[in-house]
Amino acid sequence: MMSQTTLPKSFWDYALETAARILTMVPTKKVDKTPYEIWNGQAPKMSYLKVWGCEAFVKRDTLTKPNKLNPRSFKCIFVGYPKKTMGYSFYSPSENKVFVARNAEFFESKLLDLKASGKPQSDINPIRKSSMTHRAPDSMYLYIDAEEHVLGDLGESANYKDALLDPESKNWLDAMNVEMQSMKDNDV
Repeated sequence: MMSQTTLPKSFWDYALETAARILTMVPTKKVDKTPYEIWNGQAPKMSYLKVWGCEAFVKRDTLTKPNKLNPRSFKCIFVGYPKKTMGYSFYSPSENKVFVARNAEFFESKLLDLKASGKPQSDINPIRKSSMTHRAPDSMYLYIDAEEHVLGDLGESANYKDALLDPESKNWLDAMNVEMQSMKDNDV
């Protein structure tokens, strides 16, 4: 999934969560039902599934009464499904943040066409951001349906060598051993 998009590698956790959600909707060998069906008692609805990493135009918040000349939507990249709210998670490259929104138009076939044509996927034109900042009145913040997460460095070691040089290398080794034992126990 990560190799099919222009997203940075820091989005691996969103790709993993989306893959796990899709796997719960696929039947298993041992049981004729999907894990989702067993857990919820009903068949999963596949209509809301979208191609991970595809471009989407997210509709701007209408509660703030945007200027008529401003665009009504902005370009983002679909990165997953939020856990506690309805909607989809999107990444806005111009603002470098992830947010949740319900109203969007997805361009899933565009991602597939780019793969088929062999054109580089880095031809995405960045959206110019206005120098004016628009802000909703404080009374309207109760009605805004969005979660914002700033992406940044987690302060973790990038590879095995860095982990061993870290002052907390004993904790890293313990965590790695626990993870490898878990993989052996589960025949992964």
